[in-house]
Amino acid sequence: MKLPQLHEQKMYELLIPHKEHIKKVLNIGFVNLPDASVRVINALGINSEFTHLEIFETNFNSGKKQYPHHNFVLGDVRNIKNLLKDKFDLIVWWHGPEHIYEHELISTIAAIETLSNENGVIILGSPNGWQEQYGLDGNIHNDHVSGPDSDFYQNIGYESHVVNVPPLAIVAYKVI
Repeated sequence: MKLPQLHEQKMYELLIPHKEHIKKVLNIGFVNLPDASVRVINALGINSEFTHLEIFETNFNSGKKQYPHHNFVLGDVRNIKNLLKDKFDLIVWWHGPEHIYEHELISTIAAIETLSNENGVIILGSPNGWQEQYGLDGNIHNDHVSGPDSDFYQNIGYESHVVNVPPLAIVAYKVI
């Protein structure tokens, strides 16, 4: 299956061995038209229950309209333990880690990992290092405030795959 973005194609390839076990998906940070995680899950032919965590109310409302059968939670990923209690087979934080300050990133990822089922998969996507971005579409949460790179993800136990999109992006992968 060919997906529109090389980094989505990498996510697809990493999930092939797990597709039979993915029943519940948590997508952190909703981007519409359609969201990358939804595109990949659909390409894999997986019929999963989706929950989306989104901080920006406009995106939250757009997502609820676009995917009326998905669950949506409005809130900040840095407060994830207070927002969600379910466990998930797949957690995707696609181009979101760079929106969290570096001093908060490791604890936020650790909190995300607590929501994974045993043998659950976590996929994180971000630019490879610092890439400037500010307030797109009036969303103050769209600012890039950190620049995790391949070494950062490897140091916290993730496989790190650099993809030439351009600019360079990372798909970080871990089975819990």
